[in-house]
Amino acid sequence: MSVFPPDMIERFPALSSKNLFCVQVHDATRLHFDLRLQLDGTTFSWAIPKGMRMLQPGERRLAVQVNPHPLDYTTFEGVIPKGSYGAGAVLLFDIGHYQIHERDQDYQTSESESSVVEEVDKIHEDRLRKGIASGKLTITLRGEHLKDVTFKLILPENKRYDLKKDWILLGLKDAVNDEIAEIRSVRTGRNLMEVWQGTSKPT
Repeated sequence: MSVFPPDMIERFPALSSKNLFCVQVHDATRLHFDLRLQLDGTTFSWAIPKGMRMLQPGERRLAVQVNPHPLDYTTFEGVIPKGSYGAGAVLLFDIGHYQIHERDQDYQTSESESSVVEEVDKIHEDRLRKGIASGKLTITLRGEHLKDVTFKLILPENKRYDLKKDWILLGLKDAVNDEIAEIRSVRTGRNLMEVWQGTSKPT
């Protein structure tokens, strides 16, 4: 049984898939983007200070591995009260399907959104599990704002056993981004200031 209500799944069909991703903008101690990939009923997560927008081939960005989050947190947008873990405003920037490539060159073959789903979403979840274990992932995100963003996530050998795991996010091809300069919610259309001014109750 899905943790998401039917109307939410109708709005975001990816919520019914195993290869589900979301990106949340989190204005906490420091503003950052949280990338979450569904894996085994939770979301494997990284905090990325610069996010994935406007990522260029060869560009490197920091991606800090954080604790997995509950699957139902995927659609959260609102204000986490002061004194609570992760206190601050959370904006739901994007939802969609992730695709894990077995070989680096595979991402160069264009695939439609439907073909990603038809390939069986569990395949990508299995590849994600293996990639995390090996410390090397080649990923394409297919969402509403991040339409065709492909990058690698690499965990350096000297970080494998660190409590704080700093991965390297490496751009692989020109990103197809939405043309809206301002960051707005894929769910409500709000910007971050409007989320701050709203209720602390999840929407």
